[in-house]
Amino acid sequence: MRTRLLIAASVLMLLGAGRIVSAAELFVAPNGKDAWSGTLPAPDKDGRDGPFATLLRARDELRRLKAAGKLGQGAVVHFRAGTYRLTAPLALGPADAGTPQAPIVWQAYENEKVVLTGSLPVGGFKPFQGRILVADLKGTALEKVVFRQLFFRGQRQVMARYPNADPADPHFGQWAYVLAVDPAPPTNRSVSDNIPQAKDHFTATADVIKPSWEKIARAEIAIHPAYGWAWNIVPLKSVDRQSGAIGLAHPVSYGLMIGDRYFVQNLLAELDAPGEWYLDCDQARLYFWPPADLSSGEVSVPVTDSLVSVDGAAGVTLRGLTIEGCSGAAVTFKNCEGCLVAGCTIRNTGLWGVSIAGGHGTGAAGNDIFATGAGGVNINAGDRRTLTRGDCYADNNYIHHIAAFQRTYNTGVNLSGVGNRASHNLIHDCYHQGLLVGGNDHVVEYNVVHHTNLGSEDTGGLYMSSRDFTQRGTIIRHNVFHHVGGFGKANSWNPVRNGQVEFHYPAFTWGIYLDAPESGCTVFGNVLYSVPVCGLFNHEGRDNRWENNIIVDAPAFQISSGNYPDLDELSYSYIRTLRDKGGYGTYLEHYPELATYTDDPATHHTCAPGSFSRNIIYYTAGGAPMMRWRNKTAWQDGQLVWTFSGGKPAFARFEFDNNCLYAPPELPLKFSLTLRPDAARLLDWHQWRAQGKDAHSLLADPKFIDPARHDYRLQPDSPALKLGFQPIPLDKIGPYQDPLRASWPIVEAPGAAALGDFTTQRFFKLPGRDPVPAVEFQPRQGLGNVAARLKAGQDVTVAVFAGGNHAQGLWMAAVGQWLRARYPAVKWTIIHSPIDGGFRGSGLSVFRLGHDVLSHRPDLLIVDFAADDFESDEGSVQSNAEGMVRQAWKANPNTDVLFVYAFRPEYEADYAKGLCPSAVSAYQRVAAHYGVPAINMGHRLARLARDGKWVVKATAEAQAGPVLPVFSKDGVYVSPAGVELYAAIIQDGLASLLAEGSPLPHALAKPLAVRNMEGAVQKPITREMLSGDWQEVAPAQVAGRSFSNHFERLWATRTPGAKLTFQFTGTRAWIFDVFGPGTGRVKVTVDGVDKGQRQQVDPWSYYYRLGSLEIAANLPPGEHTATLELLPDPPDRSVPIESARKAKGYKPADFEGVALHLGAICVLEGP
Repeated sequence: MRTRLLIAASVLMLLGAGRIVSAAELFVAPNGKDAWSGTLPAPDKDGRDGPFATLLRARDELRRLKAAGKLGQGAVVHFRAGTYRLTAPLALGPADAGTPQAPIVWQAYENEKVVLTGSLPVGGFKPFQGRILVADLKGTALEKVVFRQLFFRGQRQVMARYPNADPADPHFGQWAYVLAVDPAPPTNRSVSDNIPQAKDHFTATADVIKPSWEKIARAEIAIHPAYGWAWNIVPLKSVDRQSGAIGLAHPVSYGLMIGDRYFVQNLLAELDAPGEWYLDCDQARLYFWPPADLSSGEVSVPVTDSLVSVDGAAGVTLRGLTIEGCSGAAVTFKNCEGCLVAGCTIRNTGLWGVSIAGGHGTGAAGNDIFATGAGGVNINAGDRRTLTRGDCYADNNYIHHIAAFQRTYNTGVNLSGVGNRASHNLIHDCYHQGLLVGGNDHVVEYNVVHHTNLGSEDTGGLYMSSRDFTQRGTIIRHNVFHHVGGFGKANSWNPVRNGQVEFHYPAFTWGIYLDAPESGCTVFGNVLYSVPVCGLFNHEGRDNRWENNIIVDAPAFQISSGNYPDLDELSYSYIRTLRDKGGYGTYLEHYPELATYTDDPATHHTCAPGSFSRNIIYYTAGGAPMMRWRNKTAWQDGQLVWTFSGGKPAFARFEFDNNCLYAPPELPLKFSLTLRPDAARLLDWHQWRAQGKDAHSLLADPKFIDPARHDYRLQPDSPALKLGFQPIPLDKIGPYQDPLRASWPIVEAPGAAALGDFTTQRFFKLPGRDPVPAVEFQPRQGLGNVAARLKAGQDVTVAVFAGGNHAQGLWMAAVGQWLRARYPAVKWTIIHSPIDGGFRGSGLSVFRLGHDVLSHRPDLLIVDFAADDFESDEGSVQSNAEGMVRQAWKANPNTDVLFVYAFRPEYEADYAKGLCPSAVSAYQRVAAHYGVPAINMGHRLARLARDGKWVVKATAEAQAGPVLPVFSKDGVYVSPAGVELYAAIIQDGLASLLAEGSPLPHALAKPLAVRNMEGAVQKPITREMLSGDWQEVAPAQVAGRSFSNHFERLWATRTPGAKLTFQFTGTRAWIFDVFGPGTGRVKVTVDGVDKGQRQQVDPWSYYYRLGSLEIAANLPPGEHTATLELLPDPPDRSVPIESARKAKGYKPADFEGVALHLGAICVLEGP
């Protein structure tokens, strides 16, 4: 602040009535001449002297005066009113420097309107087609300029695109949506939490690719790949109109997912709306559909990168100018000392409004910044090696409607480096965050931020995510955040539900979000309202203080520590790097708490110590109704106040106290507590306090002055004051009147605020993916081959291929007895091949079908995975189901296949509508395509529950009612009565299916999806693939557990450096293994490329069970070589150790050392 005040005072002394007479003054005017002296504000009477005509002439004169020693008191360059067109940046360097006490000021003369623009006008438009005009640029200064912006009447126009932009849409629509991706992601997230898949191609819906598209290589896809926080603009490589396939010139940031939002731009064929334009670079022709008559405004395009570039200078100030029309950042400061851009209007930029890189004490103050291609002000100054402060700042700016091109992570103000400041800024209408902070010792204070995250989610009004424990010390105080919503998919990881992808607002966004594992920050004295998802989020970070904040009508606080081993390793690596390569002492002196971070591995995944104290949480009966409705069941008709999810040691070390909470009597407060490995609990206030938290906190009205009008000052007798709450200086928050302000009073530009407290819900409906009507029994082609064998008295082999997480397949014992009793002359062989160990879904099991089932040549294959696939992407489930059918009939076309659909709680809602749940619908589409019969056990169970004859889950409410059969006591495992019901339903279906039929080989139909899992295979591990110390282990002898039903042998090692190297032909590979307390970390290399580390640790790793290690995905078809190497450092095992203690089975020796137990290789062959 001191630097900013010193510069401002020096500037005002030069510019005000009392300016120093000896300061040099130069003038530039549109009617000037560079041959004149530049010392007069206007031409003299006889036209012999006057102002300069160009900025470069003024710069050169300043250099001459400086060399002559005549700038000791600084200088002012005055611009007279007019527009100054720059075809190259005004480049200033050390030769153009002043000092903070005697700056060189470039400013508008006596507040005249001065425009510096990097754009040139375009003329010569002629009619082309309809209302589209064309201008021939050959022979003009624009002939070889490839520009990406066009302005009309000073407004940025839209590059021709499909779908057309909708300026009235608060979420920046319209959008096209990815229809399909191949290869599809695995359905079992335990196989790969990263859900890897294609990054450079996808299938579009039928409306996207047009026969009229030309010059594809110049077209672009602007897309959110997989997640709302990612944004890429990528050139097209290819399109296939028949299949809808779109190829990209290079990969996007994340694996593409069905439902990803995108639009296609820069195609003449898509120029079909007012305001759209297209540049044909090859022909030097510009096509434009003006939104109004061309005579009413100028068409212009940018030809320069930055407009003012200051490099290595000191004491340079820009003031009172309009700076616009460039392809890069309008103003850049690089390694400058005490420079300033103030009171300027900065707009229509290709990148940032102001960029400050390096240097010290340089700032942007009092500017109006909007319509930028990236963010408002970007500051990266200070030295993180030495923790030397940058003291650069963004103060008193009005920033809005930014990030037109680089939409994510380009905010109102970005701070990085060390010791910089964002203060008193007003920021609104942002696609992504309002503020982004990374680095050390920054201060973010007195800002007003609202209507951010309008096009993205998993973010915040202010967001921090360094993945680095050494980045710390930031203070976030005395800011106001409101209407921070977030827009995106309802589920980014498994987006398709019931044949559609849902998008909604608000979604997955917090007011202030310290993401994993931002640490050592202070969040003090902030006000948050209309932040419906949650006010504050502490995601894994330690040593964070959340104090003296006011949160109104929103869940106040969320704190969680997850299990992100790769991120944890990255975060700790920075500490180790400092310790090993120098600089650690400086950090320990500044942050002594860092000394404990690597002492105890049990502190990994922690979010403590920390505190949430002296905060005010205030609720009204009518506040945040949408969030209460959306979470009605989860919150039990109450209001969630905060959520804690982490380990018991972390909870013990995190302080909650001296908080003041208020809600009307009709709104019970709820507190969510998950202490891993225990299940989540929803507590009331008294139960929460019984956990040893909030001992001195109060349930009391804090007595705001006027909360209905967002006046959150406290009355003198507020009970919060007695708890130590410090009044927030609300009158100081936001911009302030100042001679360096560009405009006053600030009149906010129209934006999303006009919509009030709005919500949004939209759907992308996948063609052919409508939910399938639910029926209990569909015979289709029947089981003719089995029926014929029964009629002939021949032996029958039945294989049940099932998931194990919900007890699927347990009905087969009763069904087997029924079959033997019904057909006593037939010899029945029953092969029961479930998968257990917590694996959900068919994603891994599809690889083991050939090995575990088809090798037995079954006559009847019964598939039962629908309940286990409940969390999986619908398209992936369909791909797996189709792969199973095709594998089975490719191995033996006489094998009959039967799909059966088990039930799980939550499915009853779909069945009540007469529809199949999402996963069941996926199986039914495959069944219909191939003629596979199906028996839906869930359909009957849901009907019985609706009729009051069965209880789905043994809740307290259900147990208090009439004694009825219970399907599941815990909502996961099926009760014996439920298994009996399953068996009875299947018997009813089989009785009909087996009554008659004729033998008929099953011909393989054309695939429903070209990229299905037909090529999924399981291969053995052989001794030749192993190097180092490995032992062949009987699968029945792993810590007292048997895995013989999945493996003939296991290969085990406890020696770091032991390797498995294998070759495979295909696009994906996993290792099917057994993991548990002793499992270690591995390094993976594919085709000589380091693919990072893998480890398997979760709360249930205190015993051995089936697992998998992802090796590679989305590889090009062909031969590949993979190596897996056991690493010496054990993973963090604190959570499974706690689980073992809870289960009274903790043995320290089980968790010592590192080990691997490898069973088989899973490969997806083919494309």
